[in-house]
Amino acid sequence: MKSCYIVGAADFAPARFAPAPGDFVIAADAGILHLERLGAKPDLVLGDFDSLGRVPDYPDTEVSPVRKDDTDSMLAARRAVERG
Repeated sequence: MKSCYIVGAADFAPARFAPAPGDFVIAADAGILHLERLGAKPDLVLGDFDSLGRVPDYPDTEVSPVRKDDTDSMLAARRAVERG
């Protein structure tokens, strides 16, 4: 992995989203909506999906409990570090 993009539900600048081959893209909870609008496929989707209201249907999806110590964005950051 060269770079990692973590896309959350907050404001999103599509013009600045330009992953290269080998980059890793994580969608945190409702951040998947931004990627779906662009037709972009995440490498990992994770969160409790309380903001989205559904669990997305992607091969690498991690569902976390709503009550937890970290935000979905922090969980995404931890996964990025774990994956190198």
